[in-house]
Amino acid sequence: MTADAFATLDRPDAVGPGSTPVLMAANVVTRLQGIVAREVPPAESAVVTVGRLQAGTKDNIIPDKAELGVNIRTYTPQTRDLVRGAIERIARAESAASAAVAEPISNGSPACLRW
Repeated sequence: MTADAFATLDRPDAVGPGSTPVLMAANVVTRLQGIVAREVPPAESAVVTVGRLQAGTKDNIIPDKAELGVNIRTYTPQTRDLVRGAIERIARAESAASAAVAEPISNGSPACLRW
C-alpha cells in the first residue's frame, strides 16, 4: 500500500516572528527521518521519504512559503495511520515551537497534510 503526504508551510500568516518557512521545513524533515526507526514496530515495514523541499526563488529573499513533498509507504493501514499520525504530530509541534499562527491540518486524504 502506498500513500502520499504533501505539506506546505506558508508565511506570513502561518509563521511567527523570527521564524521562516525554510527553518520550519528543515526541522520537520530532520524529525521525520526518525519515525520509522523510533515509532514503527520492528515486525512492520514502513518508509518515509522527503523527496522535495522547495522554497523561494532568490538567494537573498526570505520566501513566503516552503513545500515538502513527503511519501509514505507501508504494507498495512495500521502502520500507515501510525506514520501519518507521527507526521501530523511533528508538524504541529514544529508549528507550536516556531510560534506559527496557523496550525497544520489534515484535509481528509489518506496522508495529506497542509499548513
